[in-house]
Amino acid sequence: YGTAQSHGEILKTMVDMGIQPHASLARVQVVEQQFEKGQHTEAFNEARRWLGSSSMNANQKARLRVVQAKVLEKEFLQQSVK
Repeated sequence: YGTAQSHGEILKTMVDMGIQPHASLARVQVVEQQFEKGQHTEAFNEARRWLGSSSMNANQKARLRVVQAKVLEKEFLQQSVK
């Protein structure tokens, strides 16, 4: 329910308040959305930041690593084309 903007605001609030497990899931979703929007550097750095967090379970860490792998793959392909 609501708009994409209101949904984003709710996710941000849960992250800021540290409501678990929703905060960890929201962090992963934010990183995935950053990647989808083409903000690859930001997504990679945020994923690295949250991978060090003990509040993430193995599934969430795996999703963050997938984002990092996609960023590295894109950079590799761009370097190969030049």
